Amino acid sequence: MPVQIDYGNCLQDSLGPGHGLRQEELTQIQPALRRAHRLIRQDTRRGKIGFLELELLEEDARKMYRQVSRLGKRFENFVLIGIGGSSLGAKAIFNALCPPYWNHLSPAQRRGRPRFFVLDNIDPVQTQALLRHLWGQKTLFHAVSKSGTTAETLANFFLFLDCVKRQTKNWRDHFILSTDPEGGTLWEFAQTEKIRFFPIWKNIGGRFSVLTPVGTVSSAVLGCPLAPLFSGAKAMRARCSTPNLLKNPAALLATLVYLFYWKKKTIHVLWTYSQSLWDLTEWALQLLAESLGKKTRNAEDCVGPTPTRCLGVTDQHSQLQLHREGPNDKLFWFLSLQRLPSSPKIPKMPGHYLGNHPLAKLFKSEEMATRIALTQSERPNLTLRIPELSPRSLGELFMLLELATAYLGPLFQIDPYDQPGVELSKTWTYALMGRKGYEVERKKLAPWIRREQKPKHIV
Repeated sequence: MPVQIDYGNCLQDSLGPGHGLRQEELTQIQPALRRAHRLIRQDTRRGKIGFLELELLEEDARKMYRQVSRLGKRFENFVLIGIGGSSLGAKAIFNALCPPYWNHLSPAQRRGRPRFFVLDNIDPVQTQALLRHLWGQKTLFHAVSKSGTTAETLANFFLFLDCVKRQTKNWRDHFILSTDPEGGTLWEFAQTEKIRFFPIWKNIGGRFSVLTPVGTVSSAVLGCPLAPLFSGAKAMRARCSTPNLLKNPAALLATLVYLFYWKKKTIHVLWTYSQSLWDLTEWALQLLAESLGKKTRNAEDCVGPTPTRCLGVTDQHSQLQLHREGPNDKLFWFLSLQRLPSSPKIPKMPGHYLGNHPLAKLFKSEEMATRIALTQSERPNLTLRIPELSPRSLGELFMLLELATAYLGPLFQIDPYDQPGVELSKTWTYALMGRKGYEVERKKLAPWIRREQKPKHIV
């Protein structure tokens, strides 16, 4: 069974007038969807949308896998150094496909594969702790930056490069680099030092790069199968090849997001009922936020649903009160596993209703109860029905969410593949750090620096 979208709780029949969608609204948007569909096909033919070229990506992954899979068994630890789109996809694959508490398993239980760490921040306390933890151990590093110049990635890379150089003459064997092969610090370093290197295509942005070396290298090191991941992505791409709304899952999901946005449901809560998919929701948050939060093409209006996330059942006890009785400004996405792995049974307790029930039954009952409660409170919600936790289903989810984002770009009249709002803070960071060529920007910052250093309004 493929990944499916159940959108019955988005319709007026379930929610009543005012908050649900009418069938004619789904029909009226069809012409705009067909235009979006044509634009995606045109951009793909022009080579603008590289994440849809799955056959080429799979061939790259197959060649890489043969090299890297054997390499993974030589090391005790594997560290991914990246940030944003350069780490979130790999984390999503790892947490979905590797057993929970992976780093606490024995080497035999990990099938000889290394422990896995992700360094996706420059918090000095956390970084220093990891430096101390890995000192003197056999560690493989994968440094990832699409541009090859990302300040946070380079800072952490330089720290661990220095660490490894001081421990072994064969330091080059401890590193894999991935970046755009057309320039940047990482690319130049890989060429100069003859470091193992896997390129990221120029026409694939970071948040769409999960099926490039950004996500596949760590999968190979950890022994996760890649063929079913790609087969799932290709199956979803095929299902989304029709412009017919009701038969195209990505177009349908984009339609729901778009129509509810103009009904003032501008906050989208991704509520996963699988701890193993928690990092997938973090990946999806970046995909949606960075792709859709934009100024429109007339440069006057600003659009973009605000994504956030919940974990079932944990956040029923922290956020459900707000979601049921607070502002009705949200669309809920349930990520629901249809087949859970084996479940322990709650011990039989005399006279207690929980006794002798599988834990999975309580888990699924709470999911169903939450969905019903939200619907009764006129809160629109859809359910992504995921047959099982498998590489194929994960590939389907990646492609579904990426393609839905691609459809939403033309609907909102924005470019979903750029991120101009991120660039200014990068420029100011370069200026503050004294990067050559940013002296003018440093002068512009002078009054702001003084304000930061000597704030006047403090209570």
